[in-house]
Amino acid sequence: MATFLAVGSKSAGFALMIRFFFTAVAIPSGGGVYELVGGVDWTNLLLAISIVTMTFGNLAALNQTKSVKRLLAYSSVAHAGYLLMGLVVLTGDGLSAMLFYLAIYYIMNLGAFLVVMIVANQSGRDDLDSFRGLAWRGGILPATAMAIFLFSLTGLPPFAGFIGKFYLFAAVIQRELYLLAIAGVLNSVLSLFYYVKIVRTMFLVEPEGGEGPVVLDRHNGVLLGVLAVATLVLGVYWAPLADLADRSAHFFIG
Repeated sequence: MATFLAVGSKSAGFALMIRFFFTAVAIPSGGGVYELVGGVDWTNLLLAISIVTMTFGNLAALNQTKSVKRLLAYSSVAHAGYLLMGLVVLTGDGLSAMLFYLAIYYIMNLGAFLVVMIVANQSGRDDLDSFRGLAWRGGILPATAMAIFLFSLTGLPPFAGFIGKFYLFAAVIQRELYLLAIAGVLNSVLSLFYYVKIVRTMFLVEPEGGEGPVVLDRHNGVLLGVLAVATLVLGVYWAPLADLADRSAHFFIG
């Protein structure tokens, strides 16, 4: 349920927002740029919502130690703020960047929630301590995959999340919305603190004996491997997905 709410529900929400802003309250002004009509300053309103959303999500996740699932849920709030950056600029490039990042976000966030599910199902809990020494309890694959997903969610190279955020920040800077770009970078740095805390617990903290071993079945192992490899491969071979995002953007605003 948490995975569905954090990942699946974003599709419909952002699809409706795209339709609303690019067809109902904006008109094309040339060069792939759209101008908003009406008396509402939508640009500054969306900019404020984007900054507040990403900051609130990261600050709420920063103090989460009792539930990694809840930490990822708050993190998904922050990523909704990042995604809004692509809508703030109100350009075709911004929309393409948003769709590109949305696709990548689904892959890495689904993978992260899958690891939490595996640990929770076998330990009966999902707090930070349940991840203690995960790599040395038979969970080297889940621990390694989780590290890949978390570093990608932060936006570190060479993972797919870096390319996704690069596209978003580039679209924002192109529109000279420097405050939004700075807020996005600072929030990405902030997220690194709580993501690294999980990675450190999995690899550098010794298990105390009560956590129990982790046995990975074939189905979850294959799915986890596919999501982790996709997160790595899309960090290098991202052009086809970027082209698909561009085509999808034209479909939405066509």
